[in-house]
Amino acid sequence: GITDQPFVIVKADAGTYGMGVMSVKSADEVRGLNRKNRNKMAKVKEGLEVSEVIVQEGIYTYETMDGAVCEPVVYM
Repeated sequence: GITDQPFVIVKADAGTYGMGVMSVKSADEVRGLNRKNRNKMAKVKEGLEVSEVIVQEGIYTYETMDGAVCEPVVYM
């Protein structure tokens, strides 16, 4: 019954501070990265080069609290 398009988050396997992160809905998006986006994904904090990435299942967020988007989080 899920009607939303599936996606994954691809991020550098090192601290990113929001750098080296992209949302992907198709493998073609990764294969077709232009030079600007490849360079953006290739560097993270302190100018470290990216050698490995994490592929994480994307989850659409529909929850809100006081008008702001929020996500449930489970710590283990």
